[in-house]
Amino acid sequence: MSSSSSSSLNIILINLYRFGGPILIVIGTISSVMNIILFIQKNNISQKQNSSFIYLIARNICNILFIYLSILYETLSFGYNITPSSSNIIYCRFSLYMTLVFDILSPFYLLLTLLDYILIRSFMKTTSHREREKRYYFSYIICMSGFVFWTLFHIHALFYSDIVEMKSDYFYCSFQVGFYARLMRYYSLIMKGIVLPLLFLVFGLWIMKNYRNTSRVMCISHLETVENERQSKDREMIMILVKDIVVYIIFSSITSIIMIYELITEHHIKDVEEKEVEYSIRYVGMFCVSMSYCFGFYTNVCLSKRFRENVKSTVCCDVVE
Repeated sequence: MSSSSSSSLNIILINLYRFGGPILIVIGTISSVMNIILFIQKNNISQKQNSSFIYLIARNICNILFIYLSILYETLSFGYNITPSSSNIIYCRFSLYMTLVFDILSPFYLLLTLLDYILIRSFMKTTSHREREKRYYFSYIICMSGFVFWTLFHIHALFYSDIVEMKSDYFYCSFQVGFYARLMRYYSLIMKGIVLPLLFLVFGLWIMKNYRNTSRVMCISHLETVENERQSKDREMIMILVKDIVVYIIFSSITSIIMIYELITEHHIKDVEEKEVEYSIRYVGMFCVSMSYCFGFYTNVCLSKRFRENVKSTVCCDVVE
């Protein structure tokens, strides 16, 4: 491996985070905040009857926290050589721990959204207002329970994180080298590379199958305009959910490929230049993965006409006020 390749990749990594990092933080913040505002509106929450949007709100809150705990930290570290965690072990462990928590909570809440949507459309087609309201408040309990579970599940990161030398004369907050670092790679690969994508794939196909069956029934029975309107809402909602599934699977595969390569070659003898090339490729890949947390609002605008109308009404109301 030539030194020119190592230095070129290092320059790409620095410039990527120096110029791309702040842009990603700004557009990601706007994306998550706009999604939260739109989902909180009464016409989207449906007067405390639509529990699916509670999970979507929770997911976007996690996205914001992930942006400022992970993307901002990496932007400062790689783009501007500002690494507060390289000299403060407490901050190092806390930031890495919270990054792990919110990194898994975002897809977890998407999974709950899919499950809730399947339950509503498959098994709870005709429910009373009281039952819908109970399900709405139950979603709050599920959200909080999920948060508590994952924060406790990852609490070991507070004790097994350390400041390690990633390359020559460069220290970075990471997992303790050895068994624990290898264990966390396997955990991330299995959970984010296999389990979650498979669940998303199964639930996504289930939702699309239910929608096709419902559409076929409606075409046969020639239902009224109100039902056609509901079908249109369902179609756009399904498009957004399927889009989120595809985006997650594509971007999670990037880190999975990198981790598989690192696990296969971890016992190979590598010189300093090879290690620096792998280091640069790993964090360029992490930058690409971070993009999936920042573009949800913009892709929703492109896919959904109803979503665009809600954005216009929200912006117009803010301007008038």
